[in-house]
Amino acid sequence: EKHFADQWQLAQTECIGCNERGVDSFLASLDPRQWLDGLNTPAELFTCTLELVLCLAFLLSSILFFTKCVIPLCRCVHFVAKPSKKK
Repeated sequence: EKHFADQWQLAQTECIGCNERGVDSFLASLDPRQWLDGLNTPAELFTCTLELVLCLAFLLSSILFFTKCVIPLCRCVHFVAKPSKKK
């Protein structure tokens, strides 16, 4: 069994600032043309489309579940639990 603890080394790099992300890289990521730049094959495009459709379906079903089930149930429980005011 090999033990790899304490193997990290700190050293100076030749590329100072390579891992820094600035405003320019943030603004570049907002460009819609860059969003699909890494999709090279039809399988990757299909997978990305399928993931988007599944996320959208999950979002819509969550909204439907909360508006049709959870919120009315909370209103009903609040109405039943509220004591009636008798004069």
